[in-house]
Amino acid sequence: MRQARDANKALLGRQPK
Repeated sequence: MRQARDANKALLGRQPK
């Protein structure tokens, strides 16, 4: 489940809250 974590990190990095 490393790809799922990578995708989550990318989404969070692109959408800074």
